[in-house]
Amino acid sequence: MKEHKWIVMMIFTLVGLSVGLLFSIEDPSAAEEGSVDRAYEQEIEQLASINENLRQRIADVQEDVETFEENLPAENLALTTLRQEIRAFEMLAGRQDVTGPGIEIILSSRNDENIAMIVEYRKYLINLLNELRVFGGEAFEVNGHRIVDRTELTLAGNHINVNQTPIAPPYVVRSIGNQPTLQQYVEYNTFIFDMMENDGVAVDINFHDELIIEGYLGEKPFRHFEVME
Repeated sequence: MKEHKWIVMMIFTLVGLSVGLLFSIEDPSAAEEGSVDRAYEQEIEQLASINENLRQRIADVQEDVETFEENLPAENLALTTLRQEIRAFEMLAGRQDVTGPGIEIILSSRNDENIAMIVEYRKYLINLLNELRVFGGEAFEVNGHRIVDRTELTLAGNHINVNQTPIAPPYVVRSIGNQPTLQQYVEYNTFIFDMMENDGVAVDINFHDELIIEGYLGEKPFRHFEVME
């Protein structure tokens, strides 16, 4: 009997040890699944970190855009004002093409003679331009040459030069300006026209609702003065 008891006790002992050993050994598949899950967790953590960085970058960019948009209207206004001032100065300097109502005065010879010397001697072109300016003229040209403040009208041999460019009769003077005032000038201030008629210079006057006068393209440099600061 005692031997049987020892045998039974030995069997139970061995069974217990086997069960304990089974529980103490990790399942390889369970360990592998745990490793994979940890890798996924790390990847998710990395993606979450990247997304957070992107959200922060987007927020920074949006802030920069808002700041730029806030400053943009003022900058545009300054640039627009500056361009308007430049355009105004270019207009005053005669460098812009202009259009508008005006007058056209054509001076030609009654006897098919060269009238350059008489026109220059009497200063008819210069006086005519000055009088047109007084009576509402705002932009001027002679034979297609824009007349500006620094324009030169001189006699060179048997012809007249405009800014060192020779022109020949007939002399076509065109001016854009206040048309009613220019009409009054023609009707009531005919002294210069009477003088030209007496000198054999034919005068033909036409009014136009729209004239086009091109801008001055030349450039005459300043040589003898500097701007004081």
